[in-house]
Amino acid sequence: MQRFWILSAAVLLLFGMMVANGQVPRRKPGVVEAPAAKAAVRAAQEAGDEEVRQFMRLKLDHSQKVLEGVVMKDFDLIAKNAQAMALLTEDENWMLLETPEYRAYSTEFQQIANRLTKAAKEKNLDGAALDYVQLTLNCVDCHKHVREAK
Repeated sequence: MQRFWILSAAVLLLFGMMVANGQVPRRKPGVVEAPAAKAAVRAAQEAGDEEVRQFMRLKLDHSQKVLEGVVMKDFDLIAKNAQAMALLTEDENWMLLETPEYRAYSTEFQQIANRLTKAAKEKNLDGAALDYVQLTLNCVDCHKHVREAK
C-alpha cells in the first residue's frame, strides 16, 4: 500500500513538472477536466492493485500447499507453508484496511496459522486439518469484509 502512495505522488509530481515546463497545456480557470492526471492516478491505483493481487496469490499458493500437506500427511510441507502464511501478516501489503474488524481477522489469521504450524510440528493431522478449515473460513470472512468496506 505504501508503494501505491509513493507511485501516486511520483506520477503527480511528474505531471506537475510537465505543466510547469509548458509540456502540458494549462487549463483555463474553472475547467476541472484533467484527463492526464486522472489517467496517471488510475495507473498508480492499478499498479497498487496488481501488487495486492500478487500478494494474495502468494497467500493462496501457501494455502494450497498446506492442503496438499494435509492430504498427503506431509507435516514438513504443512509447517513450512503455515509458517510462511503467518509471516505474510507482517508484510506492508497485508494491511488493506484500518478497521477494527480487519485487525481482528488479521490477528485471528496469524493465531490460526501459528496453531497450524504447531499441529504440524507435533504431527497432529486432525488438528492441522481443523486449523486449515478454520484458516480458510477466516480468509473467506475477511475477504467478504474487505469487499463490503470498499
